Amino acid sequence: MLGELCSLEGNHGSNLTYKSGGLIVHPGEVCDRTLLRTYMAKRILHVDDDPIILDIVRATFEKDEEVTVTSVKNAFDALASIQGLKPDLIIVDIAMPNMGGFEFILELRKISETATTPIIILSGRARSLGAYNPFQQMAVVVLEKPMEPDRLRYETKALLARVE
Repeated sequence: MLGELCSLEGNHGSNLTYKSGGLIVHPGEVCDRTLLRTYMAKRILHVDDDPIILDIVRATFEKDEEVTVTSVKNAFDALASIQGLKPDLIIVDIAMPNMGGFEFILELRKISETATTPIIILSGRARSLGAYNPFQQMAVVVLEKPMEPDRLRYETKALLARVE
């Protein structure tokens, strides 16, 4: 699909331009797949203070051309990146130093760009979260760590299919 965008040709050599998400591709132009992926893929923001979990989530999606994952180690860095990133989905840990996942989610809901962004909570305490209804209302999906990459991929794809 991405390669097709680079070979658009207008009738009778017309100067056709395809614009998607701010990227302009001219007919016959050689396109960088990485650049196209950056502009056309759904954007996931992953917030976790555990470098192993950051690596697992990144590896789960690294070959998927339909998504890009931006990983940050704390909620403050995540909030600072919201305006530029405009994530389509957010994956967040609950137990993080300084600002925990719940406080982070409350802050997200105050920002117009993320007020309705779907959220997946990854937590080592997912079973106890399920019993406490207000936490369930903060996220669309709650997954327990260690999570199965296939389950995370499935839940992510299902949520992103609803984002348009």
